Amino acid sequence: MVVMFVSLFYGDMHCDFIYQFMAHKKTLCNESKIYEVDGPRLKKGNVKFQVFAVFPNPRKGEGWSYVKKAINEFKKEANRCGYFKIILNKSDIDYVLMHRDVIGVIIGLEGAHGIEGKMERVDSLFDMGLRVFTISWNTANTFADGTDEIVYHGLSKRGKELIRKLESRGIIIDVSHLPEEAFYDVMNIVKNPVIASHSGVKSICNHKRNLTDEQIRRIAENGGVIGIPFHSPFIKDKGEATMDDVVKHIVYVRNLVGYEYVGFGSDFDGLIKPVKGLEDATKYPLLEEGLRKENLSEDEIRAIAVGNFLRVLYKVLPER
Repeated sequence: MVVMFVSLFYGDMHCDFIYQFMAHKKTLCNESKIYEVDGPRLKKGNVKFQVFAVFPNPRKGEGWSYVKKAINEFKKEANRCGYFKIILNKSDIDYVLMHRDVIGVIIGLEGAHGIEGKMERVDSLFDMGLRVFTISWNTANTFADGTDEIVYHGLSKRGKELIRKLESRGIIIDVSHLPEEAFYDVMNIVKNPVIASHSGVKSICNHKRNLTDEQIRRIAENGGVIGIPFHSPFIKDKGEATMDDVVKHIVYVRNLVGYEYVGFGSDFDGLIKPVKGLEDATKYPLLEEGLRKENLSEDEIRAIAVGNFLRVLYKVLPER
């Protein structure tokens, strides 16, 4: 007999469901046969808080009009399901926590290219319900370098203004995808905790998307959280990664800076190669079991599962 230890619930800091929803009309309310995330699978996996990122693909010329359409269409889909609550403020977090069958939705933007250089669109995004903002993607934009494209060697002057604007509105800043110089520019400006929504540990897997030990320390000093992804190339240098490899990343961060600064950032639905054992959103209880095998305490596991991300949400989001 297999004993399954199940935490009350989990939080995930990044998925790309919206991209698949827009590209393939993948539904949220019904279990899908493609990719990794939908409402029924989130329920089966006890996922209580999920960040859904809007990704306007710059290589396809997608920008502001795509962002507006994607957010509006996704909100209609989430409302159609009947058990999602779009989180706008701290009161909404409380509501989700008090209602067992409700899943909290946090809307994000993956890449500042989506606002096409116009700072005032941050206010429009806020009004549309966006609460997480990933500064960059693989390509550079008006505000910052991207993973694969260095233009400014950090943030541009307008990029520094963007960081201050986002913080003034109570939007969580996401430093995943930023090259190191841009990362440190952000960290030298921010006052609120940040997230690295889907970034692994470079000391374990030497991928350019992963974080150095010093970057991990800076995020911890800031009170932020690192979401370990479930994409095999971010987790293991060679061969197919397994759930145990994901656990190694989590335990590494815990041992380096403390358990308070690490969580989950699956990158599900982002055309990823899921690690073996974490193939979709139903598998979180198995990951919890894997953490328990590493002799983490119950308090540590619950913090990693959702508590650390909730701390950032409560710190940054507006009251009401």
